[in-house]
Amino acid sequence: MGGMRFLTNLSQRDELLAAVLHQYCDGRLFEALQQFREGFHICGANKVLIALRKVFIEDTTPLKAEDIHRAFRVSTLSVEGSNRRRMEARTIGFWKDWLQTVEGGERPLSLGDVLQFATGLQKIPVGGFPSPPKLNFLHPEDGHAQFPNANTCVFVLRLPVFRQYEKFQEAMENGISWGATFGLG
Repeated sequence: MGGMRFLTNLSQRDELLAAVLHQYCDGRLFEALQQFREGFHICGANKVLIALRKVFIEDTTPLKAEDIHRAFRVSTLSVEGSNRRRMEARTIGFWKDWLQTVEGGERPLSLGDVLQFATGLQKIPVGGFPSPPKLNFLHPEDGHAQFPNANTCVFVLRLPVFRQYEKFQEAMENGISWGATFGLG
């Protein structure tokens, strides 16, 4: 930066500031960054960083209904051949159909909202969940089963059991929408 001179106008100040920043970024830090980079190459860490790129850079691929469906496992089913089991199978079908409808943008929620309600996360983690999220069922005869509920600590989503898809859809959307305001009142 040479010798000292007096600044007589704002453009000289801007020139001086640009020169100082250039010296600091390109001059002073350049060698340190080069050494850092060479160190990564010498020990082979650069290959690891490239291999783990998805861990360090945000994934921008949109969430799909199939991704959510595949992530969840049905925890327990009722006895084979029972009415409860048939209702649970119907509810699983409703769940799949509803996720497709939400993905298509035809509903007021997004798939991120659904996943956040169930797990507390807007996206599926790169490495997956520590344990697969579970689906359970809320049968009307077992008590309060009008809306879905979730335990985000252990990743359990409990789906209400209905005979009609429209009631299931309404319950899911209301429960998830209203669940976003839980604890704010």
